[in-house]
Amino acid sequence: MMCILPLDHPLASEESVSFDILLEQPFILPKWGGDNEIERLIRQHAAKLNVVYEVAEDQAIMAMVRNGLGISLLPEMVLQNHTDSLALVPLSGDPYRTIGMACPSLGNLSPATRRFIEEVQQWLGQAM
Repeated sequence: MMCILPLDHPLASEESVSFDILLEQPFILPKWGGDNEIERLIRQHAAKLNVVYEVAEDQAIMAMVRNGLGISLLPEMVLQNHTDSLALVPLSGDPYRTIGMACPSLGNLSPATRRFIEEVQQWLGQAM
C-alpha cells in the first residue's frame, strides 16, 4: 500500500509516512466493498481518519489527489503508470494486500491457466 499525495504536498519527499500522520490529513477513502486493506488498517490502529470523500474508482481517487482534494492509500500495483503525476510514499510498517487465485483443481488446469499461474508467480517473485 502506498500513500498517494499531490506532488507539492509537504509529505511528498518523505521516505515513508506513518499511519498516525494520515489522521491529520484530509483523506479520500477507497470504497471497494466488503472488508478491504484500509479498513483493516483503521481497525488495527483503532483510528478515525479525516475522511472527506469516499470513492470506489481508483482513477477518480488519483485525479482527486492530483487536484489537491486530499490524500489516499492505494495498492502499489494500481499506481505503476502514475509515478510522474503523483507523489508515492510507502506507508511505514509495510502493510500488504492479499491477492488470491482459485481454480477447481490444480491437476486439471488448461495450458493457458497453468501458464498464467506461472507468470503471476514469477511476477510476484520479482516484485518482492
